[in-house]
Amino acid sequence: MWVEVEKGLKLLFYFSDPGVPGKSGTNENTNGRIRSTYPKGTDFSKLPQQEVIEFLLHFNQVPRKVLHFNMSFGVFMNYLPRST
Repeated sequence: MWVEVEKGLKLLFYFSDPGVPGKSGTNENTNGRIRSTYPKGTDFSKLPQQEVIEFLLHFNQVPRKVLHFNMSFGVFMNYLPRST
């Protein structure tokens, strides 16, 4: 699936080496931020969909240093094709 997204958005995905957390700082930071609300092992399929949606909306509207203090949602939206 990531291959289709990569081609559709004309972006390259990066996958760090497994077991080397130093190469995946943003990923480790994101996991920690998610775990501050949901503990490791949480089965998201058992949570109410509305709860997950609200969490993601809030989570993706927090400015992030790695994105030059832009919000994930805004950066993502800039890569989507604009309708004419």
